[in-house]
Amino acid sequence: MDHVNLFIACFLAFLATIIKYFGGEGMIAGYNTASKAEQEYMSAQGIGAFVGNYIYFTALVLAGGYLAKRAGFTWGIELSWLLFTIVIFVMVFRAQRFAPPPEMANPKSARLQKIVLVIVAVVIILAEGASIKGAWSPHYTFTNQAMQISGAYGTAISYSAIDDLRLEPQLPAIGYKSNGINMGPILKGYFQVDKLGSCLLFLRSASGPVIIITRQDKQEPVLINMPEPAQTRELYRQIQGRVD
Repeated sequence: MDHVNLFIACFLAFLATIIKYFGGEGMIAGYNTASKAEQEYMSAQGIGAFVGNYIYFTALVLAGGYLAKRAGFTWGIELSWLLFTIVIFVMVFRAQRFAPPPEMANPKSARLQKIVLVIVAVVIILAEGASIKGAWSPHYTFTNQAMQISGAYGTAISYSAIDDLRLEPQLPAIGYKSNGINMGPILKGYFQVDKLGSCLLFLRSASGPVIIITRQDKQEPVLINMPEPAQTRELYRQIQGRVD
């Protein structure tokens, strides 16, 4: 999964090179809809080099996040995307200095650019908010028949359907995400897991122990842990008491 960051970083570096050195200013939002006179003005002011340099920086940020994660810093990817978002906002606002003078500017074009900026900002805020909400810790409640897991990707696990329940000291290797949330040590949703295939994860820690539940009805195994090992062991005892 982490290699996606590296791929995007390489693509951004390629894009920055086209914009800065090979006349790719037409890829810049607002420039491609401007009049010929406005484009000539912005090109003369150096908008291509300005945007190219910022995109080079975002590529460096994402590559740094990848390297940090590989070096063992759990939140490397997430922090790189946070910094990426900040850099993009700074670039957009600083780019206003390349706007043509009032006598040259097209009022409709300027108004459209402001609308686009507002829409982009709202989309980013909503997406980040949804991710944060989805990453909230689930609640585990026990009825007479099943364990209920609340929140994003929540489910009910019937005690009678549990084929195997075990507490492993270490997490198995986690592969790619099929549908879920990946925020540092927090993994929720459907992921590929070594030797288990597709699994439903509710992980709050990047280290063990981990509860592994396999079910008789051939549904995905469920992996659970808590921020602290003692919390995971206590939850395991609660589940085990119900199953037994």
